[in-house]
Amino acid sequence: MQFGAFHIVPLHAAVADGLIPRELEPAITAILKAHGKKRKVDCAEVPLVRRDDLSFTSGMTDEIAASYFSFRTRLAFAALSARQYFGLRYCNSDSARLVVQAFAQEGGAGALITTRRRDGHTNNYISSSAFSETRPLHVSSSFTLPSDLDIPLMHTLEARAAAGNSSNDSLWPRLEDAIRLFVGANTDNTDLDLHTELVDTVSAFSRLFGVWDEKGTVAGFAGTLPAPPPEEDDEPLGPKANNEFVRRALDSGKSMRESWLADAYRLRGKYGHGDVNAPGYPSTWQVHEHLLLAAFVFPLLVKAMLAREGFYEFTNDDRLANAMFDTLASYDAFAPDPNPRGEEDDDRDDIDPPLPWRRVMSDFHMRRLAKFLTAELERMSIETADEGLDGE
Repeated sequence: MQFGAFHIVPLHAAVADGLIPRELEPAITAILKAHGKKRKVDCAEVPLVRRDDLSFTSGMTDEIAASYFSFRTRLAFAALSARQYFGLRYCNSDSARLVVQAFAQEGGAGALITTRRRDGHTNNYISSSAFSETRPLHVSSSFTLPSDLDIPLMHTLEARAAAGNSSNDSLWPRLEDAIRLFVGANTDNTDLDLHTELVDTVSAFSRLFGVWDEKGTVAGFAGTLPAPPPEEDDEPLGPKANNEFVRRALDSGKSMRESWLADAYRLRGKYGHGDVNAPGYPSTWQVHEHLLLAAFVFPLLVKAMLAREGFYEFTNDDRLANAMFDTLASYDAFAPDPNPRGEEDDDRDDIDPPLPWRRVMSDFHMRRLAKFLTAELERMSIETADEGLDGE
């Protein structure tokens, strides 16, 4: 794969095409074994990243390394954009980690790992027999490239990054930093608490619009990614629409998404700089709900900003996701669905209770399919009628 100036190539292809000298293969294989790639077939498929103007084994300055890690952040964001919720195709930002490692060809006997300190750094030397980098438990082994990547978005991000780096562009630094905050808040790493993730997530929305207050953040969100007009066959909003905070907002003409982000902003303020002696903020959405909804909608928001600039064109899936967001936000995503379809096996003890997100997503997809089929049947009927007239 190639995205902008960066190529992603599996090791076996890099060696076969002469992009990596065969005499370096044993040294690189030794590195990969330390990262859990014990079998030759596993090593062969490891994706390597190369910049256009460099080889896979070029020397690495801090500036060059920074460009690689910036690319990795965009790649992780494109992976987060493609993930499924309450389904099989799930990943987090740690699923797309990048390792930049120096090595000596002449059979080094171990690894030198440098870790940070507030007053500098520490060098840790680990023998080759003891060094092993294992996959963290919060990272699924099912993540694969390119199937789990939003490829159109990835191409767009690279084009936008190239444009931003070649001109006096005030928007791209905001976009880039907002994406960085969002990626950092979506690791699923239990060492990072949910409160910190919410602070960074809401900050990503604010950074995107260059504002630092609730009103500006919510207005920027609603203005950039407005809720589409409801359609006749749309289902009514779920239980959260009856919450007093939400009902007041809806009655004043605001959308469900505006109520949601306002609630997230206030909860984030309580975590970030609230009065520790004051009662807790009675949020309508719990922190884990906020994080799920933000994970779903933030990539759409970035796409909307890129589309407004002419770098991206919304897909049918993007429009469908935007159409269903307010309905999804009106349910407790982790509680049993209050409006299940009543499938025969819903009351079985050996399966999870039906969740509202699964039903809402399925309903929206089925309505889109029904409308598509109706339009196709009408088109075929008109063509058939025209052909009959021609025959007469």
